[in-house]
Amino acid sequence: MCTYDPGKPLSLDVNGVRIDGIYRTASLEKGILPCEGIVTTGQGTRFVFTDRYLAEKPGTFELRRDVVILNAVPEATNDATRKSKFLSVPVR
Repeated sequence: MCTYDPGKPLSLDVNGVRIDGIYRTASLEKGILPCEGIVTTGQGTRFVFTDRYLAEKPGTFELRRDVVILNAVPEATNDATRKSKFLSVPVR
């Protein structure tokens, strides 16, 4: 079992292989910290992460994650782009 690594905040398990990534951008905007990064598989599929960290109260935050999956070979499927939204439980 793998745990969260702050040095590699983006992590996927693709067919039993762990692929890690880092944020490419991060900036504080009105109490929200939006961060973006891309993780690319060996076959070229790209997972575009947009994370938003929101301060709840002292010592807590909430993470909201959007993931867009871009197929390496768009003509291989009718829908080459897929979107997912994840909402995590606030960390205390």
